[in-house]
Amino acid sequence: MTPLANNMRIMVFCQPMPRLPTGTRMILQAMDQSPLGRVRMAGFIRNSEGVGLDVMRIFGSYALVYLLEGQGRFCDSLGTDRPVAAGDLLLVFPDIAHRYGPVGNRDWTEFYLVFDGPAFDLWRTRGLLTAEDPVWHLEPIAYWMGAMEQIVADRLPVTTLERVGRLQRLLSEMVTVHLGAVGGLPDEDTHWLRQAKMLLQAGAPRDCASLEQVAATLHLSYEGYRKRFARLAGMPPARYRNQLLMDEACRLMHGGQMSIKRIARACGFCDEFHFSRRFKRVVGVTPSDFRRRIAAGAKADRSGGV
Repeated sequence: MTPLANNMRIMVFCQPMPRLPTGTRMILQAMDQSPLGRVRMAGFIRNSEGVGLDVMRIFGSYALVYLLEGQGRFCDSLGTDRPVAAGDLLLVFPDIAHRYGPVGNRDWTEFYLVFDGPAFDLWRTRGLLTAEDPVWHLEPIAYWMGAMEQIVADRLPVTTLERVGRLQRLLSEMVTVHLGAVGGLPDEDTHWLRQAKMLLQAGAPRDCASLEQVAATLHLSYEGYRKRFARLAGMPPARYRNQLLMDEACRLMHGGQMSIKRIARACGFCDEFHFSRRFKRVVGVTPSDFRRRIAAGAKADRSGGV
């Protein structure tokens, strides 16, 4: 055993289930499994006491713990013992004993996301997720918090496999930023891509002219901006913008208060027919079919169905 493990008792949870103290809000709990794995649960814990305390634990699943407010420490049985603060992402591994939480009376507010499956085991085998590097710093907090929430947002009815895909896309972006921060990739590129995505998210540009304005803000021609964004993000900015717009459209439809015509206008489309074609291309079903699925899901919930 490691020296750190010798000095602490280690508790193993065969079927881990986070204890939810006052102030916690769970936003996902799912048991469905896909061939690649699953996202099991996610939520917020405010004024948390952390986990482990004087007893290290083995959780049994992978987890991301993103510290939104406060500061404290993270320790594990591999010898990691370091201070952590808001903006730090803690990587929990299924077989590594660990503990984390605030020191003294300091605040600690976190978002947690629990997952497992062969897809994520492969990430670990290939060294993209490694227990020897369990703390990443990711800012701005609002951007990364929003990206993690999008994976588990209940307003977007998705399959377990789709959720696993979304988490893997987010992990790829996190790895890119983290490697850039520690010298694996040019820091200039990771900073530029983060800024470019934030500009698209903030204004949700809806036409070519607005994309050109974003390019000008970044001091590039549109073609130079498009090529650099596509190289770093894996897709052109127009497609990324379309995904943002369709996520917003899904949110509005899930609210159930607006007609498809009004949603089309809110998302910047001149008519609902153009919007419907774009929506189906990105989401895979028409807006009407999407809304019917929402209604069917709500009916199943009321009747006790799955």
